[in-house]
Formats: sequence, structure tokens, C-alpha cells
Amino acid sequence: MKVRSSVRRICENCKQPMENIKDNVAKYLEKYGADPGSLYQGTGCDKCRQTGYKGRIGLYEILEVEEELRDMITRSPTLVEVRKAVVDAGMQTLREDGLLKVADGLTTIEEIMRVTET
Repeated sequence: MKVRSSVRRICENCKQPMENIKDNVAKYLEKYGADPGSLYQGTGCDKCRQTGYKGRIGLYEILEVEEELRDMITRSPTLVEVRKAVVDAGMQTLREDGLLKVADGLTTIEEIMRVTET
């Protein structure tokens, strides 16, 4: 099973380091390996129509259904039980994939939170 979404990519022409990151956001990002001191944002330019974003990048959540999970599904588990089982099995969520892209300077935390809001 594959789930995908996309977020706006930071414009490379006006990309600047992000300043004044809130402490709670910094702690959240550090949990996923993102250095809050190396976050970026687009400031807006003619190439991105003053939005700070140009283009899109995909977020992916891929689940390989193994025998244990297949057995669990046949027992009609709740959504919470399935979510816990697949995350425990090592599935990377859309939000986690997005946070890795934030850490790589490809998009912003605001974009990830907007798209992966639950």
C-alpha cells in the first residue's frame, strides 16, 4: 500500500536561512533529526511570484504488508490498532517523510504541518 501527497518546494532563487524558530518547534524538529539552525524559507522573488515556493515535492508513506499485518487485518482491528502496528513495524509516515525533507532544506515546517494535519 502506498500513500502519497505533495508539498510546495522552497524557491531556490530566494531561499534564506530561517530565523527566530520557536523553542517548541525546534524541539519537535530535533526529534526527527532536523537541525533547527539549518532550516530555510523562501523570502519571495519574481521567479516564485513572491510566494517563497516554486514547484512541488512528493511525500510518501509506503507499507509493505507482511504476514503478521495481514493476519491482524483479517481480525478487523480499529484504525488506531493498525496505525500503531504499522509504525511499530517501521513504516515511515507522511509527516516523518516531510520532516526529513525539511531537514534537507527542501520545504518548510509550515508546509508539512499544513499537508499532514490530522
